[in-house]
Amino acid sequence: MTVNKPAFFNQSTSAVITLGILSAAMFLLQAGLALAAIIFAFLIMAASFGVARLVHVKHCTLVATIKLAEEELVAHDHQADQKFDKFSDLCQTILPLWQGQIDDVIAQSTDAVNALVMRFSEIVQALRDTLQEVGALESDNSGKGITDVMSQSEAQLNSLNSNFQLILSSKIELLSEVTQLQVFTEELQTMATDVQGIASQTNLLALNAAIEAARAGEHGLGFAVVASEVRSLSQGSADTGKKMMGKVESICAAIDSTVDVTEKQLADEKIKSKEAQQLIHDVISRLERIINQFANSTGLLKDHGEQIRDEINDVLVCLQFQDRVAQILEHTKGEIGRFSLLLANPNEIEKIDKTSWLAEMSRGYTTTEQRRLHASSTVEKSDVVEGAGDEIEFF
Repeated sequence: MTVNKPAFFNQSTSAVITLGILSAAMFLLQAGLALAAIIFAFLIMAASFGVARLVHVKHCTLVATIKLAEEELVAHDHQADQKFDKFSDLCQTILPLWQGQIDDVIAQSTDAVNALVMRFSEIVQALRDTLQEVGALESDNSGKGITDVMSQSEAQLNSLNSNFQLILSSKIELLSEVTQLQVFTEELQTMATDVQGIASQTNLLALNAAIEAARAGEHGLGFAVVASEVRSLSQGSADTGKKMMGKVESICAAIDSTVDVTEKQLADEKIKSKEAQQLIHDVISRLERIINQFANSTGLLKDHGEQIRDEINDVLVCLQFQDRVAQILEHTKGEIGRFSLLLANPNEIEKIDKTSWLAEMSRGYTTTEQRRLHASSTVEKSDVVEGAGDEIEFF
């Protein structure tokens, strides 16, 4: 490399020499034309020429350095332009491919997610309808739930049990009355026996009195005794008759009371029996209705369960899109990593070959969408790996 030296007399050296001459002249004017002054003025001019020489040398060196730096900068810029052109060409080819693949992934994800949202919405609606139907079936016409129905049935059965307890108490009371009537009956039997004895004695006395009267004729002293005894027995019979009458009246009153109680209890038993039968009938009818409703509910739940199962199976099929998305994103991530390694080594940029780079990139494709996008985006269709259609397709 040749650098042209600048002339000695230039703006910088001329300024230094002029300044030296002016300094020597001013010194001579002030000091006079003495020999010492002339020598000193000559030294000032010589010093100015020396300084001018140094300035000229520095100027030449600086000019040469600047020229050299300019030439190196031009060469470096030329190399940088070449590297940038290659790098720009590669980026302009690869980045649209990556963008297209990512857009394709986004489109697949969006469509699949929308389908999932719709399917899950249908599932939620189906479940909601099922729950509403089950809730309706769990309630009777009055709006009461199964728990309320069971509680009400239990209360009615308890009421029925109480009625039976009342009937039992009434029967016990009737039994007590009947037992008391039996006591009165025994006393009546005893009094009847006494009356029979009195009657027997009266008959014998009457017979004896008749015999004595026949024998004595007018002189029947014994008749008077017999007559007196008969009167006593008659009085006893009268008293016994009164007692028997009182007891009989008591027995009749007890019997009447028993009859009244019995009739009342029988009437109550009839009413309570009818109520119990009606309660039992209502409970049984309600339970039968609930059982029928649950039978229908079971069928509905089975049908809805099968529909929901089919929906979930379809959802699982839709979820397989994630495998395709994962493969595409994984490959794109690897290419981005490879590109990052290239950026980390600028010296390797000069060795970039777009064709080999794209060929290496296409060898990692696993889906038809990647190959189709690559073929439609690259300028050279031959960059697509031959025989890609023979590779294993996962979908």
